[in-house]
Amino acid sequence: MNEPLKAFVWNEHFVTGLLSVDDQHHQLVDMMNDFGALIANDDLIEIKTIEIICNKLTDYADFHFKDEEALM
Repeated sequence: MNEPLKAFVWNEHFVTGLLSVDDQHHQLVDMMNDFGALIANDDLIEIKTIEIICNKLTDYADFHFKDEEALM
């Protein structure tokens, strides 16, 4: 089975050297790619499903940026 196309491909150019930040960035990239794959699918998606995914992504981004601010 082929791996789905990714909107954002993670590579070493995005590595900060801070393990927790890099892990969180990678998690955000994975979440965005999962969402992209879902909406690229030809199947109909319920609006509630999109809302749930967007809320998860928003919540994680909020957590991540607060964590980065604390590190600064």
